[in-house]
Amino acid sequence: MKAGETVDLDMARGEIRLQDGSVMRFKALPPNVLEILEAGGLVPKLKKELALKTGT
Repeated sequence: MKAGETVDLDMARGEIRLQDGSVMRFKALPPNVLEILEAGGLVPKLKKELALKTGT
């Protein structure tokens, strides 16, 4: 991998795909961590969950 190279990162599968087609693997993130990342962080996730519970 070179500085500035574009990669495709799949945290749910635990894969990094490089431009040359090679794949580096790592331990996939658990679903609850992925939910936090998709929400934009822990605070936005908790605010969303609280709003759903209170109906606001």
